[in-house]
Amino acid sequence: SYTGELSLYPLAITATKPGKIEGTLLLRSGTISKALIFNGQSYQDLDFEQIDSDNVSVVLNHSTWQKQASIIRDDLKGESEDIDLNILGPVLLLK
Repeated sequence: SYTGELSLYPLAITATKPGKIEGTLLLRSGTISKALIFNGQSYQDLDFEQIDSDNVSVVLNHSTWQKQASIIRDDLKGESEDIDLNILGPVLLLK
């Protein structure tokens, strides 16, 4: 869990296979005091750079975590399927 007020909606990235996701996100979020990333078990501090009063840069170099989910397939007329989701985040930016 975390404490604080969100500056921007939570952001999660999904991938088709497990692994590391690397890159830089430039987010228009206003001024923030803290960035967090969920690692599948808990929220961890995430390095960020406040570019200006509107924009924040976050560098990602993190592995995804897995969650199994049951889905209903519209394209298969309501058939259910179990899938493994590979998730990075959510990333939280706090005021």
